[in-house]
Amino acid sequence: MNEAGCLKGTIMKKLWKYVLSIGLGVTAAWYIGAMVNFLPFMGDELIYAEIGFCTLIICVVLAVCTGLIVDAVRQTKKETESEETSKKTETEHE
Repeated sequence: MNEAGCLKGTIMKKLWKYVLSIGLGVTAAWYIGAMVNFLPFMGDELIYAEIGFCTLIICVVLAVCTGLIVDAVRQTKKETESEETSKKTETEHE
């Protein structure tokens, strides 16, 4: 298997790990929220509390995913810069 194929497999494994983690986390949050009647959100009817709780979960998931994307972009940028620096150093020594 070539390097690109191996890299793609590693990225896919990480992606599935994140997807499963987020899915399990959301399910656990909903279960815990339902057990405490969606406590931080009050309403005349339960549906209002559920909607508020769901909005909170969506915001948390968005924040976590955004952070993961930003970290991945920064890491890729650092790797690209280090490769360019090593190539410049090699050409200067020749």
